[in-house]
Amino acid sequence: MGSMHTFYDRRVSLTLGASALVVSRVSERRIVVPLAAVAEVRVPEPRSLEIVFTDGEIHHIDCVDSAAMAKFSATLRSVLPEQRDSAGSATITRLDDPKGYMGHHPTAFTLGALAYTGYMVWVGVTHGWRVLGPVAGVIPLFIGLILCVMAADEVFRRRDLARHGVTVEAEDIGRRVPMYYFNDADGVPHHYDGGSGVRAGRRTIRVTYDPRRPHRAVHEVQPGAVIRKVVLRLIPGVLLLALGAWLAFGLLS
Repeated sequence: MGSMHTFYDRRVSLTLGASALVVSRVSERRIVVPLAAVAEVRVPEPRSLEIVFTDGEIHHIDCVDSAAMAKFSATLRSVLPEQRDSAGSATITRLDDPKGYMGHHPTAFTLGALAYTGYMVWVGVTHGWRVLGPVAGVIPLFIGLILCVMAADEVFRRRDLARHGVTVEAEDIGRRVPMYYFNDADGVPHHYDGGSGVRAGRRTIRVTYDPRRPHRAVHEVQPGAVIRKVVLRLIPGVLLLALGAWLAFGLLS
């Protein structure tokens, strides 16, 4: 696996893989630029980068860290292939963000939780605290259900990837915290967001990913670690489900 390179600042992040460059901006879909479609890389100003495609189209990127951008642009020039694709900008693809609604809108989720807590207090004050049980029971039921789903997903995801996944090496290219990236079969770099469970100090790990959805991946661990992870999610989940059921139905009996 070839070494990867990244550029980060508050405006944009760039990840250079074996055969493609991924450009990520806040509130925009990530774009994948095949290196073979790039004719030239220019730095018209210290805080900007221009990618000139073989069909003449230009993609402009603004940044804040001029020194880091100069270094990254030099690296990008050095890895451009000799054979180019005349289709140019037509080969650009856009990636859907794998994050769900809660990942995109943590503030909205937090405000919703606070609003529901306020609603429970209002119900208790105006209708009596005995009525509060069924209302409050929704919270442990919801959290317990999430934990049980996470435990089941861990089991079925690993089983499915063991059968149909592709195993590659992922490289840690983070500065202060581990950030693992791997190249898929087309040379497109992907961030493996499960690296938080990896033992500190490991420069590379083996990752198995779904070729249809590369963001769906797991890293190799001992079976005991998987069992422990599932149990630590499943037991609290079942207990919270039981608590929620008792609050929602037991207090009224």
